[in-house]
Amino acid sequence: DIDPMVVRLLIGLTLLLSLIGACVSSSPFPQHGSFAITCPVCTYVVDEVLNDQPVVGPKVAAWATSLCEAVPIYHGNCTTFGQKVEKAMQAIASWATGQEELDAFRVCAILQECSVDCCSKPEVPEQIHLSLIDKENSSDRGIMWVTSLTKGAKPVSYVTIKDGQTSRTWNATVKTYSSGNWRGWIHTANASPLAAGTKYTFTVTTDGATSTPREFTTLPASGYPQVIYTIGDNGAGPAGQPTRDRLEEHLKEMDLLVHVGDLSYSDGYQARWDEYFREMEPIIAHVPYVTCPGNHEVLPADLGSPLGYLHRLTLPGKNSIINSISSLYYSFNFGSVHFISLDGEDLLNQPLITAEQRQWLASDLASVDQTATPFTIVYIHRPLYCDAPFKQLIKECTEYSAYLRGELEELFFSHRVALVLTGHIHNYQRTDPVFEGKSIKSNPPSTGSFTNSTYVRPGSPIYVMNGAGGNREGIVPPVSSTSPWLASYEAHWGYGRIVIESSTTLTWEFHDANSDQILDMFTLTI
Repeated sequence: DIDPMVVRLLIGLTLLLSLIGACVSSSPFPQHGSFAITCPVCTYVVDEVLNDQPVVGPKVAAWATSLCEAVPIYHGNCTTFGQKVEKAMQAIASWATGQEELDAFRVCAILQECSVDCCSKPEVPEQIHLSLIDKENSSDRGIMWVTSLTKGAKPVSYVTIKDGQTSRTWNATVKTYSSGNWRGWIHTANASPLAAGTKYTFTVTTDGATSTPREFTTLPASGYPQVIYTIGDNGAGPAGQPTRDRLEEHLKEMDLLVHVGDLSYSDGYQARWDEYFREMEPIIAHVPYVTCPGNHEVLPADLGSPLGYLHRLTLPGKNSIINSISSLYYSFNFGSVHFISLDGEDLLNQPLITAEQRQWLASDLASVDQTATPFTIVYIHRPLYCDAPFKQLIKECTEYSAYLRGELEELFFSHRVALVLTGHIHNYQRTDPVFEGKSIKSNPPSTGSFTNSTYVRPGSPIYVMNGAGGNREGIVPPVSSTSPWLASYEAHWGYGRIVIESSTTLTWEFHDANSDQILDMFTLTI
């Protein structure tokens, strides 16, 4: 009955650190002072904690009982307290080695006791990916890549882009970060100006080592269709690979990829970012990739800050990521769409919309030119509307979703937002056009019309929750829903496809990641 996240937040890392300090004297490795824990010592002790519960459990109980007797932290029997701590530690170990796929080395890297190298081939640039960099200009590109952390001065890096016979070069900025003892260089080059509707070939170079050529094509200045793919909760590893395989198959038509949070499931283990961007490179080295933060980007293991997320991505607009936790929301125009990316996360795994962000959102929505960008699409990780079958998720779809609706729904409705894309719950759910819990079916607009898959001037947004990108935590099974606003529910890994057909019409499709079959679709005319 112990909630692993609560355990992790309240006692997990503290208890591990304390246990390392208490056990290090009995390990076969030499001691280096009270808190100078080496990587071999840390992995030895944590391995015991994770994999030898019959031996370690009583030690943990005894340690906790002694602490309880020495410090008044528990109002009750200290032996009982020790037993509760032992049970919590067993829950942590089971959760860490099972669902979270953590071993002793990974835990010790999160604890900053073991270092993690970024790259399998030190001399080769890797994890190449594209982004948009300008709120108004969808042609310019930010290009990022990673190389090993060499000794001495920063490396010299640049990107070379060719358009036919013309070749241009842009120098890259180079930085690193040390969370989780990660070791690598992150390179960013902003290629501007680039022309609309143009095919480019590019390479990246660091200290003389040049990547193989990649290609991308910028969006035409006008014309239709515009094709946007969306994913959510797509983590590193085999569970997310079917979705990535389907995306790669559709690269030729893809203009943009939107990821609605929970990108790599690094959870503080920085090597998962490297694994994820290597897995995503066949896609996002060719199409721009834009994101919003999810709860797996903001965790205590990252010291309460989305450090990997902040450093490894560059995003469009003046509020784009600039290594500041206050700049995790932004907006940009792409073809006929005004996109708004929101940050709905706090540091305690709960939703939060700051007053500053809400004020910015109201101003941004009021400034949208609906002649130039007739569709407004918002994406945020946590859902405003959802149904959940498990007691662990009920709060997500009652208290937490109600909070987000209270902060955001009126703004979305009054400014004619067309779609709201979310994730977080690991399945697919889609509403009818809805406002304040009343769907178009029970409250039809006076000037619009609808069927189960066609909406004409509905007057309120459609909410699409797609947390089904594929990840190690697994799919959330179907639920028998009585929610009047729920139009579709699918318990399959998959991805979304948006086609802007004209200045007044878009289509949405949700595809199964394994079969590529369309499981849900609708047409929206505004």
